[in-house]
Amino acid sequence: MQYYHGYGIIYDSTYRPLSYGTSLVGGCCGTNYNYTYFYANDTSIYLNYLTQDELYYMRCIGNTINTNAIVLGGCGPYHFQWSPSIGLSSDTAKEPEIYLTDTITYFITVTDSLGHTSSTSFLLLHPSLHQ
Repeated sequence: MQYYHGYGIIYDSTYRPLSYGTSLVGGCCGTNYNYTYFYANDTSIYLNYLTQDELYYMRCIGNTINTNAIVLGGCGPYHFQWSPSIGLSSDTAKEPEIYLTDTITYFITVTDSLGHTSSTSFLLLHPSLHQ
């Protein structure tokens, strides 16, 4: 069997790593891993939420799930705003419980104490549409 292993690193202008990717291919199978690095600063905010797949949730109608936010940078405290507020335990919590009833996309905005903002979305798939 033949095997191949490769990797690549991308740096910014100050030689900080921005991303790292590696792959291992052997026989009939292969595995790829990609990592992205983020750096905090006080003039901008990075906001992201892990997907359902990344959280390894079993999703059933009528269950609640929790989210997992990643927030870097800015100057706290932070204010979160979720829209729409359908099925949320709170529309201003960083990581609200979400009552699963249907497929929905939430839009989230975070604002720090200096007025910097960042937005992202969180897609929640109905279990019958996601396997």
